[in-house]
Amino acid sequence: MIKNEFEVNLSSEVEEIPLPYFERKYYQIDNFYKHPQAVLDYLDTRCSYTLFKPDQKGTFNGKTFADKRHHGMHHGMYDTAHIIKKVCGAQDFRNDPQQILTNTFQMLDKDYNDYENNWWWPHLDHGWTALIYLNKDGCEGTNLYHRPGIPKMMAQDGMDHLVRSGTEANAEHVAPWVPKDKWNKINTMESKFNRMVLFPSKIYHGQNIISDRWFNEVRMNQVVFFHY
Repeated sequence: MIKNEFEVNLSSEVEEIPLPYFERKYYQIDNFYKHPQAVLDYLDTRCSYTLFKPDQKGTFNGKTFADKRHHGMHHGMYDTAHIIKKVCGAQDFRNDPQQILTNTFQMLDKDYNDYENNWWWPHLDHGWTALIYLNKDGCEGTNLYHRPGIPKMMAQDGMDHLVRSGTEANAEHVAPWVPKDKWNKINTMESKFNRMVLFPSKIYHGQNIISDRWFNEVRMNQVVFFHY
């Protein structure tokens, strides 16, 4: 019997990957969890699973796409979160280190989800963000963006309002697809099942959607947030 579904594979190596355009770096660890199937089973059976921000005015979430989250708590995540924190040297956790949180995504309407001409919602997080990819066949990874005319990396929280204002600032689930000619894709952090990437998330970033695959499957990763 597995005592800790979220036990980290301590034999895995940490790879440091440069981001020269941003003058930063990110970290990558393959075979991150010792028991990745147990993690998937725990998410399916022990966590709540709900739409993200379902009450946002004008939302299309649950209609043309499904952006959902698993939520839960597990004592084993405490050690896992601290191991990740040690890799990047983050100051503190954004959330309780025992928290389980995922991002999942599926497209529902082919006319609405025009991934060929648009990127999915470049956004900022709080500092360092860890993503653990949980699709067994991987996914297309996570893009890092730069919008011409703005700093390459935001220095502090709250600066997104200088980039997006008015209705655009609150359009995450109202108009999440943005024209590719407004944002330059600089890097793609590649995905692999049970790979953890840990990156400076005050660089604009977003899921890389480039095929019809996500009409038939659900894209999923676990996420852990940190402050710098």
